[in-house]
Amino acid sequence: MLRRLRARLTYANVMATVAVFVALGGSATAAALINGRNIKPGTVPGRALANGAVTSAKVRDGSLLARDFKRGQIPGTGPRGLRGATGKTGKTGPAGKTGATGKTGPTGKTGATGKTGKTGATGKTGATGATGGQGPAGQVTAHQSSGAPLTPPVGSYLATATVVVAASDASSSGTCAIVAGPAGSPARTSTGTVDFVVGTPPSKTIAVTGPLDVQVAGDSVSVVCTVASGGFAATPTRLDLLPFTPGA
Repeated sequence: MLRRLRARLTYANVMATVAVFVALGGSATAAALINGRNIKPGTVPGRALANGAVTSAKVRDGSLLARDFKRGQIPGTGPRGLRGATGKTGKTGPAGKTGATGKTGPTGKTGATGKTGKTGATGKTGATGATGGQGPAGQVTAHQSSGAPLTPPVGSYLATATVVVAASDASSSGTCAIVAGPAGSPARTSTGTVDFVVGTPPSKTIAVTGPLDVQVAGDSVSVVCTVASGGFAATPTRLDLLPFTPGA
């Protein structure tokens, strides 16, 4: 009921009611019955207020804006004052929470290859390993410690021989070689031909070696020396034949 009444109160209604109460009971009675809560906001115009009725004490601080004053009523802004001294640095605030881990960035390009480091010092010699087992004995197909002729199977061999040459004339010379062929007939093959001069003293040992093919079964292998000048005696002291594979 009161809300409906307040909503319908206007300045004209109020003033009419005040006039009735003043006429009937005087101004004191009207003032006691009507206050600011009974007046609808915005219904009392400025012209209805007596001069000096609104003082500074009746205005709420900070409620007036610049537009509420006439031009020239607000004093002009004075000159800028001197800058005050810098305040003391405040205390360091508490550390903030650790932020979330960022995404992994793209892989960078491969850097240039570094320079080769210096060669390290040579390590200590390791312990001597255990002695290995004895390997199979090499095959000597034919051997004559006296240098006498041999009769090996058909095949290829590495022939080695030593011959002692003796002569009264140091300038005597000749040729020695290892040959294979029928006994008493021209050789089929030969190897290791060595030309020599006896020299001083009038004797020397000649080594003859080379690959030799025995082409026919029954052919003999021997050392043959031929005189080129002077004269000498040739004595074979050793003749060995080892299996030999050409190109191996």
